[in-house]
Amino acid sequence: MEAYGDRLAVELAVPDFAGGSLHRVSFARPGKLFTAHESLLQGQVARLTSESHARVVERVIALLRHDLNA
Repeated sequence: MEAYGDRLAVELAVPDFAGGSLHRVSFARPGKLFTAHESLLQGQVARLTSESHARVVERVIALLRHDLNA
């Protein structure tokens, strides 16, 4: 599924989490990543499975390589 017109968005649903969950289907968007100081984090609500984490990392690498067909 393409979210927000973002071809690199990775859909994250209930089966994508090894622990915890989000309240709705969400999307990791590699083009919208940012850095933040750890003091801004309130806690952890969910943890991706290894497979889902790998999908997100692959899309980040595709973005860095400008491979928009990933």
